[in-house]
Amino acid sequence: MLNILAQAPAQETRLLASPWTAPEQDGGSADLVDTVLGYIFANGGREVRMADAAARVGMSESGFSRYFRRATGQTFSDTVRKLRLAHACQLLEHTDDPIAAICHRTGYQNLSNFNRQFLREFGVTPSGYRVRQLQTPASQEGSR
Repeated sequence: MLNILAQAPAQETRLLASPWTAPEQDGGSADLVDTVLGYIFANGGREVRMADAAARVGMSESGFSRYFRRATGQTFSDTVRKLRLAHACQLLEHTDDPIAAICHRTGYQNLSNFNRQFLREFGVTPSGYRVRQLQTPASQEGSR
């Protein structure tokens, strides 16, 4: 069958879809993303694997990867990284925990990787972020 289709003259063929078809916004995508975000939040301090997330929603890894990216506009790993770093920001602002402890609490196994990812995302190291956050309220109170 495929051989017959491949040998058909060009004037007898037509495209069935554009090269990229925008996903339809169905109610299922919000449920899928909510399920996956729940999995990420519940396991934020441990290893979070795309294979496990895909299995939770009954999809193959490759299908899940494409679907998740279309539904959220970012990859699964980017989402995990951004959520972990946002959690790290909260901990840096609201606790006196050492940066190494925050690193491990947010799922990073390596302090230098944590520092590198944080710097890339926010343009400042975790310790610089903490110092800046401590200075911000004082400078705002002084200007009142």
